[in-house]
Amino acid sequence: GASAFYLALFARRYTRSTWIASGFVLASLYATFWWNFLRAHTFEIFVTLFLLAFAFHFLKALRSENRRLHLLVAAVYLGALCLSKSVYLILIPPTFLASLYARSTSSFGRPWRMTVDHLVYFYIPLSFLLGVMLWSNWYRFGSPFTNGYLQYEHAVLHWNVGPALLGYLFAKQKSMFLYFPVLIFAFVSWRAFAKKYRGDALLIGGLGLVVFTFNSAYPYWEGGPCYGPRYLLPVLPLLSLPFIGFLEWMSRLARPTARRFILGATAATLVYSCALQVGVNSLPFFFRFQLFRMAENTGVDAPQHYFRTRTIGTVNLEYIFYSLGYPSPMTRNFVGYLNSTDVGLLQIKRLQTPANYYWFAKPFLRED
Repeated sequence: GASAFYLALFARRYTRSTWIASGFVLASLYATFWWNFLRAHTFEIFVTLFLLAFAFHFLKALRSENRRLHLLVAAVYLGALCLSKSVYLILIPPTFLASLYARSTSSFGRPWRMTVDHLVYFYIPLSFLLGVMLWSNWYRFGSPFTNGYLQYEHAVLHWNVGPALLGYLFAKQKSMFLYFPVLIFAFVSWRAFAKKYRGDALLIGGLGLVVFTFNSAYPYWEGGPCYGPRYLLPVLPLLSLPFIGFLEWMSRLARPTARRFILGATAATLVYSCALQVGVNSLPFFFRFQLFRMAENTGVDAPQHYFRTRTIGTVNLEYIFYSLGYPSPMTRNFVGYLNSTDVGLLQIKRLQTPANYYWFAKPFLRED
């Protein structure tokens, strides 16, 4: 609810249309892999909320007479973000650059007054919260500069960012475009967004750049056996904000044929992605990975290739069709390779899945 609230506040910042604002919020929540994390109290939903709230209040402070209040709230949210995971200290440099830009362009008071306000109401409270973070590290790990990750070899950054860059852009299991398709249309309008809202684009683009770059240099960039690029999730809703401008541009197209075509392509993409999310959220969190382990036990490459070349949403939807008794690629690409014992285990899983249905009863289980 809080995440949807801040998404709506952001949307109203860039459009007066209730329909466009609602479309952006619904698409961001239900046509992306964000939905999968929102269904449980996972770490990702909290850091995403903290980042959304911090960015909103900080940007609001740049063009608001209530600058001091917004700066203080922004400091609290950024501090909470760093306390949640100290890696988010990397967000401070782009925030500082945005402060300098705001100082040079603001029409709300003199530049020196803005500098004092940022120091007193943002950086000093933030420093206090960062001090709490350092004390917490010292208390738990024996040093203020140890965070519980540095003892692991995979926590050391490297310069071979190529695999992560390609993975985040094109990999079927981790592409941010496949798992957050709102970005596809947002990037079309990023240039216009940056031209119209320079301060906002500077902060949002800076936050996105440092998070993307840092995680690309992280050896464990995939995030383990999870759904989508979870390390990028906190910045993806922010990077998708130009989608609002895309919707407004589309609504103003003079040619009805072009408007209907673009609207249809956009709607088809988001509806299909929403269907994939329904498939994912209708089954247990690690259901696809359990099936993949069964495929590995066959000792045959074909069923493993089937899982590697499909997104989790596609696998789950195909399992649902298989479970209902309808034709499904899963039958010939996976089930056909299982021995009788594994087929029995698969049927047990089929009976166990209704326990995961919490939003309406047994939607994909046909009674025999």
